[in-house]
Amino acid sequence: MGVTKVPIVCSAVLFDLMVGDFRVRPDRKMGYEACVNAFEVNKVENGRFGAGTGATVGKILGPQFAMDGGLGTYAVRVGELEVGAVVAVNCLGDVIDPKTGKL
Repeated sequence: MGVTKVPIVCSAVLFDLMVGDFRVRPDRKMGYEACVNAFEVNKVENGRFGAGTGATVGKILGPQFAMDGGLGTYAVRVGELEVGAVVAVNCLGDVIDPKTGKL
């Protein structure tokens, strides 16, 4: 902001109960397995996993135009600095590859 640091607290809500079976809910066992898996080195799945299970994209013109979204991750190391991100892609519009223009 030029004046001070602005603390940003990330959070999100992913609502796609109309995709798949809305009666399927995470349970205690699934939460435990997620924690155990988080400790395994280099075990990160991208795609329709976790929060990305019900994610869709391209639904601005209606659900018949929606496509699968999902979970994406990226990490980079520069010297001793390590930065990573996990993103659930669930957007109203399309996701377009900026290099190819492909959906």
